[in-house]
Amino acid sequence: MGKRSGTFFAAAMLLALTPSWRGEEGDGGIGAVGGEAAGRVKTGPAQQKLATEDAGCLGKGGWEVELGYEFASARRAFDADGSADRRRMLRTHDVSLSVKYCVHNKLDLGLAFGYADIRDEEEKPSTGRGLSDLEFNVKLNILNDEKRSLLVSCISAATFPTGRWAESDSLAISNEFVAWDNRFVVTKDFGERWTATFDAGYTLPIGGRRGEYRGTLSANIAVGFQAADLVQPEIELNFSSDFFEGAADTATLAVTAGFIIPLKENVVVKIGAQQVVAGWKADMATVGIFGVIFGF
Repeated sequence: MGKRSGTFFAAAMLLALTPSWRGEEGDGGIGAVGGEAAGRVKTGPAQQKLATEDAGCLGKGGWEVELGYEFASARRAFDADGSADRRRMLRTHDVSLSVKYCVHNKLDLGLAFGYADIRDEEEKPSTGRGLSDLEFNVKLNILNDEKRSLLVSCISAATFPTGRWAESDSLAISNEFVAWDNRFVVTKDFGERWTATFDAGYTLPIGGRRGEYRGTLSANIAVGFQAADLVQPEIELNFSSDFFEGAADTATLAVTAGFIIPLKENVVVKIGAQQVVAGWKADMATVGIFGVIFGF
C-alpha cells in the first residue's frame, strides 16, 4: 500500500504533459497501450489490473510510471475458526511510485517504493509513518501468441528492507528482511472486449529477522470487459496465505472491483475497492485503490 498527496499530484501534472507512449511497433503484446505514436492503434481491452499482475511487456525502449494511493481500514478480524470478531481500529494510507523500462521486447525491469502512514490501536506503539521498502522486479515474457490472444510471463521481485524499522515510538513500515517473490502470469483476451488474467506465486522471506514467518502463497484472477472506449469494469478474486513455523498460519480471500479508464493513449487511470470476505487469523479489511499510469 501507500503514500502522500502534494508530491503525488504535482508529479502527476508533470507526467501528464509527457508525449507519446511505449517502444516499438508490435512489441507491447495483446491490448497494450501503444497508440498511433507506436505505429499502431490499440484494438483490445486494456491489460492493467487493480490487484492482479498483468502479463504484457511495454515494448522495447518503452517507459511506464505509475503513481498509486491506497487507503485501508479494518474494525473486524477473523479468528482461527473463520468467524469475524470486533477489533480495535486499523487504518493505513499508502502512496507508491513505480517505474518500469523495457530493455527488450520480452523483458521489463522495474523499481518501486513508497510512503506509508499506519495506525493500529491493537499495537503499542500504535502509529508509524515513513518510507516503505524498495522493490526491484523483472518481468520476462515467455509466450506472446497473437493468434490466440494469449500472453504468458514470469515475474521475479526482490524487496529490500530500506523502509523505516520499528522503534520505541513507531510501528515498523519496513518488513525488516529481504523478500523474494516469484510469480507466473497468464493473460488471455476473448474478442475485442473481454480479458482475463491469472497469476500465482510464492514470497520467500530471507534472513534471521523473518522470525517465525516462512512465506506467503498467493493467487489472483481478474476479468475485465471493455464496456466503452473509456471504461473497462474489472472484477477480481484475490487469495493469500501466510505460513509460520511454530505459530498459526493466516489466510484471506478478497473481492476487488472497479474500473480501468484509458483517458488517452499514454494515460490510464485505475479506481477500485477491495473487501476481504473470508479468512482466518487475519483482518477483515476494506481497501480503496487509486492509480494513474503514464507511458512514454
